[in-house]
Amino acid sequence: MGLQKIVQKLRSSKNLNSPVWSTNISAVDPNPNNDNVLLPKINQVSFTPAVIICCLCAFIISTGLSSTWLYSLWALYVLGFVVGLYLILSTFKLSACIIPPPPDPDIRTELDWPHYCILVPLYQESRIVDMLISHLDKLDYPKDKLDILLICETDDQDTCEAIKPYLKAPYSLITVPEGGPRTKPNALNYALKNAQKLGAMKTVPDIVTIYDAEDRPDPAQLKTAARGFHQNPQWLALQAPLRFYNARHNWLTRQFALEYGAHFYVWTPFLSRLSCPFPLGGTSNHILYSVLNRIDGWDSHNVTEDADISFRIGMLGGEIGYISCPTYEECVIDYKSWHNQRSRWIKGYMQTVNLHLHAPFRPGGWQGFKRAFCLFITLGASLVSSMFHLPFIVMMLSSALLLNLQPDFPYIPPWFAYSLGIGYFCSLLCGIIGAVRSRQFFLLWSIPFMALYWLLSFFPTLSALMELKTRPYYWNKTVHGVTDISNA
Repeated sequence: MGLQKIVQKLRSSKNLNSPVWSTNISAVDPNPNNDNVLLPKINQVSFTPAVIICCLCAFIISTGLSSTWLYSLWALYVLGFVVGLYLILSTFKLSACIIPPPPDPDIRTELDWPHYCILVPLYQESRIVDMLISHLDKLDYPKDKLDILLICETDDQDTCEAIKPYLKAPYSLITVPEGGPRTKPNALNYALKNAQKLGAMKTVPDIVTIYDAEDRPDPAQLKTAARGFHQNPQWLALQAPLRFYNARHNWLTRQFALEYGAHFYVWTPFLSRLSCPFPLGGTSNHILYSVLNRIDGWDSHNVTEDADISFRIGMLGGEIGYISCPTYEECVIDYKSWHNQRSRWIKGYMQTVNLHLHAPFRPGGWQGFKRAFCLFITLGASLVSSMFHLPFIVMMLSSALLLNLQPDFPYIPPWFAYSLGIGYFCSLLCGIIGAVRSRQFFLLWSIPFMALYWLLSFFPTLSALMELKTRPYYWNKTVHGVTDISNA
């Protein structure tokens, strides 16, 4: 029996006590009492798998690099293996550029709108609360089906005071007590688990989404997401694309915007079309409440809880969808802020990959293989690129220099240079297509400088490695409200 028929049968059943929006998970997770889909949290596992994988990657790549300096047949074999993997990833990137994004749900569909809960974690954001509320007020959704939880830390009195004038339906204030890790996922977990008990939520929600303090979501995003879940019962979560409202600010913001365009307008919709799991964004991800219950919410200790929860959802065997209604957010405008934010992301990727290496092929079969494969081509590839891209380029340039100085110096194999060129071309093409699909044509002039931007990731990667040892759960907060949104 196909998945659609299973869902229709579940929805027509007279014995269902759960709302219609809970049947998605019932269809793809027929054994709800099976804890095989659950993983421990990152503070409960060792780093043994990650250490083994890192040592293996370092050995393979360093051996491949040595082939440019040593006459070693074995080193050339290893280099060929690395190049093969690199070309496979490049092929996927090229395919993502060619295949169009999935179509949006049919807007003519009228629904009995599900109950939505918007979680907005805030910390030291008193300056932009009024701006946040003005954008949330523009959301086109029935107010009687909407709860918006503004979540603050107990010691953040300035933000709490800034929120109080707006505390009328559908807004509520949740204060997170001290005791747990000072992270965004810890705040999300506390709010969602205690909101109804605290009188901040009308009823158990059907769908949950997250917005950050500086976000400006498309007014139609909630209804589009609800229609998406209704028309695609295999979806357990979905992602709306993120864009920067201050992308024009300087060279760094333009490069970051190109990176976001490639990710949210090329790579993410492509993986969604293939029914593959992919890392969710930190905001504007919409998840069924029943799914969050099934996987025990977010990992409170993970500093990239969005990437982690994507692959937890993948363990259920369902799919993550994609809609085109964007959310605009603020891009960091200076290198220090970018470095701190990027080091937190990379540290979280390391934590997430290590955790999921403990059970990479769950839930088994084809679904398990897809989950493991996507873990490596998304988070794994990002980590390898961040760590080894700059050393690789330095090695290439030094080899070319030595070859000019010493003609008998071992040369770089031409096929290796060709494969590197193919990979660069595919990555640059992703940036071009992302800029075009997001209609940010002014970014096209910055395409030639993308390769320089990629090299910058090496330095926050070193910081992430150090923090992983000294303060693994520290949340390096990004400051919001630096640029003026009114002119964006």
